[in-house]
Amino acid sequence: MPRKTVESVSEQAAAPRPGARRGARAAGAAGAAGAAPAPGKRPLPPALAKNAARSAAMKRARLAEQARADIELIKRRRERIAEDFYDIGEALVRLKRPGVPESLGHKSFGDLCQAELGLSASKAAQLLAIVRSVPREQARTLGQERAAALLALAEATPEDDSTVTLASSVLKLPSGKRVDIATAPTRALREAAKEIRQAHAAPDKPRRGLTTTAAERAAALALQRALRDIGLAEARVAAVARHGGGAFVRIERVPLAELDLLRKALRPGRQ
Repeated sequence: MPRKTVESVSEQAAAPRPGARRGARAAGAAGAAGAAPAPGKRPLPPALAKNAARSAAMKRARLAEQARADIELIKRRRERIAEDFYDIGEALVRLKRPGVPESLGHKSFGDLCQAELGLSASKAAQLLAIVRSVPREQARTLGQERAAALLALAEATPEDDSTVTLASSVLKLPSGKRVDIATAPTRALREAAKEIRQAHAAPDKPRRGLTTTAAERAAALALQRALRDIGLAEARVAAVARHGGGAFVRIERVPLAELDLLRKALRPGRQ
């Protein structure tokens, strides 16, 4: 084949076809459209910019509308929760009446709560205490955890306080710190109750050199667990040192109405 003819064929093979050139230009344009505008590029035409802004504003409005609806939903459910926990407490009061757990085949109120409700003794005791000592409307406003913390504080103070009288007061703690009950966090109320209890328990502590043994403390703890297992969820048991060795046992927070349960725990196997 003559040289000129071979070169002519090679040039034709290397040159892009008109259709391919148009396709490449189209692909480049599409890639540019999908990418962020490079610096120095002209902004969108006014009509397109207006449409984009309108679309973004509509999206924000939809998100805000849904968010407001969710906030209202949460508020309604929170009100319902506040109402429900008090109703649960009132139902627990009825379930704790003598003979009720036994009628369902349970040995104690504590057994009933665990088996039927999956509710711990401490949580049941908290709900019972709230219903017995905190008015419904106040409990509904405070919520379960804050109502429980305020009740613990009222029980810790040496005065005859109630959750109602404490709710709007400023309390001076043994450390000298003042707590504004209305604005203090729930955690601060719990810490205040703990500080007051410790301060008032201090004078009752045995003097230095007089203490209980590990075995005596373990025995007291075992008895406390036994009492709580049979339904005395608020019971407290402590070993108290005495002169001459040995220890006294101190049992607290057992309702007079539940003395039969206490007798059963102290004298197992005997009615």
